[in-house]
Amino acid sequence: MTWDETWYDEDSGPLVRLYARTGNGAPTGAPDDFELNALISRGAHPASAELSPVESVILRLVVVPLSVSEIAAEVDLPLGAVRTLLRGLHDGGLIEVRRPADSMPHVLEQLLTGLRSL
Repeated sequence: MTWDETWYDEDSGPLVRLYARTGNGAPTGAPDDFELNALISRGAHPASAELSPVESVILRLVVVPLSVSEIAAEVDLPLGAVRTLLRGLHDGGLIEVRRPADSMPHVLEQLLTGLRSL
């Protein structure tokens, strides 16, 4: 068995390293900006930069707000790779992030109102 046969075969298809799909850049967003349940939506700025195929798919998906975990499932990439892609899109102003904590006071207020009405 040769080296090529041990790492690649016809059934598995071509091997593409993860960094090739996500790009080599190091976006500046903080890692906690992209919690699993943070909602991602398309930003106000039009896409002027050249995007990778995966980034283009993400922008098409987030026309309707989706959580980070839903995006990862849709693009079939590990969570860390999706967070890296999202940081790059966020740094470019192409997406907006709404963290769960941003809406927490409103949710708690509704809960209290509901409990008081009982």
